[in-house]
Amino acid sequence: MLQKSVWGSRAGEAPDTIQVIETLFGTLLEMYPSAQVMTRDTGWERNYDIYPYGPYLTDEGLLFPVSEVDGRLHPKTRVIGIQTGASNKVYQIDSFGPTTVTINDQVGDQPIVAVGNSLRNFAAIYSRKLSDGTILTFHPIQDGLPNIMNDDEGNIWDIFGFAISGPRAGQQLANTDSFTSFWFAWAAFYPESEIHFN
Repeated sequence: MLQKSVWGSRAGEAPDTIQVIETLFGTLLEMYPSAQVMTRDTGWERNYDIYPYGPYLTDEGLLFPVSEVDGRLHPKTRVIGIQTGASNKVYQIDSFGPTTVTINDQVGDQPIVAVGNSLRNFAAIYSRKLSDGTILTFHPIQDGLPNIMNDDEGNIWDIFGFAISGPRAGQQLANTDSFTSFWFAWAAFYPESEIHFN
């Protein structure tokens, strides 16, 4: 979760990362109706319709101990967090609300936009600063998946940060050092993180 190698000849090196969006299967199909899905025919006897860990998602118990426990949120609260080296911040995914919300924010020295929708269960964080130095301000788009936001220049952006239309069509917003996690795991690796919705 530190997003770098911790052992071996490449210890301390950070890999290139890609943007991953964690969401509901129904939201995926709403955005990309022809998306390919891996088969359930794996050769193993398993019921994929049943969550195998019982009440793990809602109780406070953990399957393994963590070094830092931060009681500001329930341990299993799903957050999307960003770390900038000097500053770390999380946004609770269930606090974005039932409509798409954009939060134009500054974390450390990075102008970012956090965008999410708790009903459709997605969140992402992108840099608001473009390669030419322009810093955009974003506004949410409702019911337009996979397009989720527009900006003050008239561009429309999709969930992966691509400009679909407008003067910057074809450009992509820069990824940030951010990802979705349970709160207990994020807090163990990035203690004293700011919590946006708390």
